[in-house]
Amino acid sequence: MIDSGLLCSTRADPENKIITFGGGFTWKDIANKAWKYALASVGGVFYVTGVGGLSLGGDYGWFTLKHGLVCNNLPAAELVLADGGIVNMSESENSDLFLGSMKSFSVTTSFTLHSHKQQDVYTGFAVLPLGAISAVADFNNPLPPQASGL
Repeated sequence: MIDSGLLCSTRADPENKIITFGGGFTWKDIANKAWKYALASVGGVFYVTGVGGLSLGGDYGWFTLKHGLVCNNLPAAELVLADGGIVNMSESENSDLFLGSMKSFSVTTSFTLHSHKQQDVYTGFAVLPLGAISAVADFNNPLPPQASGL
């Protein structure tokens, strides 16, 4: 097992809406960093989740309907390969790692993530009886196709 807890450096580029961060963070850490610049990341729904698995596995965040999965917002990463080599990965550099399950062949030490202008997100959870499915569908179906949250 590898403990990434000490990989906790961050850089923000508010002009280009990019945040680069180490694998030791949770989504709460990234949300707080982005907030300082009026930005938000697709990020995780549960802020105690680590950034690594969620970023590499795809997954959903509060802005997924508007901006795609977390992995769709990951333009680059720094990896340590099995032979100990450290490489950068992006569409133009070591792109084969992007296409082939990078989490299976390396340890990701740094992530670069697109962020987006901070906006209001209205969300919540509801537990309803099984018989309410029809009423919930009737309510949800006419909602606008362009959503701002999950």
